[in-house]
Amino acid sequence: MTTGASITALSNNTNSGWLVGVGVEWAFAANWSAKVEYNYLGLDDRTFAVPAGSRFLPSDTFTQSNRNIQMVKVGINYLFNRSYCIPADPACLLNCRCRE
Repeated sequence: MTTGASITALSNNTNSGWLVGVGVEWAFAANWSAKVEYNYLGLDDRTFAVPAGSRFLPSDTFTQSNRNIQMVKVGINYLFNRSYCIPADPACLLNCRCRE
């Protein structure tokens, strides 16, 4: 079945914007740490224009605004083969060789 209608669109997947974030990480054991991070991603508006020769919504323009993203990340890290000392960790200073 052919309807005789077609829509051709060009796509540009480039996004521009900015990012600001803050986070903390805490070493709670010899090779373990926990972290919490907050990021705010501000993306620019995106506009799509329907081609003038289209049967459906010709020459209409659609704008997507307020495409901002807020993220909270929580994680636990394990450090493999640690061969250095963390000065704030007294147990580590007693049990490992510190590099200068």
